[in-house]
Amino acid sequence: MILAPWSGARRARAAEEIHDWDTAIALLDRARDGDRSALYVLVRLLCETGRSQEARRAVLSIAPNDTYAHHILEPHRPSPLGTT
Repeated sequence: MILAPWSGARRARAAEEIHDWDTAIALLDRARDGDRSALYVLVRLLCETGRSQEARRAVLSIAPNDTYAHHILEPHRPSPLGTT
């Protein structure tokens, strides 16, 4: 089977996703070491890239009582069932 070459846009998107992933891992490590600024940046990055569930898990595992981290998550909370 021969794979088609990636388009320039697809290569750029893949590189961006890898960069985001590397950035997220570095931020997660720093947040686990107690760097709250890294946690807030991580939560924003995950939420802005459609990974709000991962952001929520990170907050709950690293700093479940951090009100600012929960404030960042607030606009990304799923709506209750039956509402729009």
